Amino acid sequence: MLVEAMRRAHQELGIVLEPAGAASLAALLAYRRRFEGQSIGAILTGGNITLEQMKQWLALDARR
Repeated sequence: MLVEAMRRAHQELGIVLEPAGAASLAALLAYRRRFEGQSIGAILTGGNITLEQMKQWLALDARR
């Protein structure tokens, strides 16, 4: 679920997160119904991943 949260943040927000930095977003995605209708804040941090990890986890094209 962490990698999925990282992908969503990258695709929808244009930011790169490390796995720990995507944990709050992963929790919100996993428990979406629990938080439905509420205003929620989530801390999204870190870009401490390698280019190789970015290619693997975020499905980035190597030509970029």
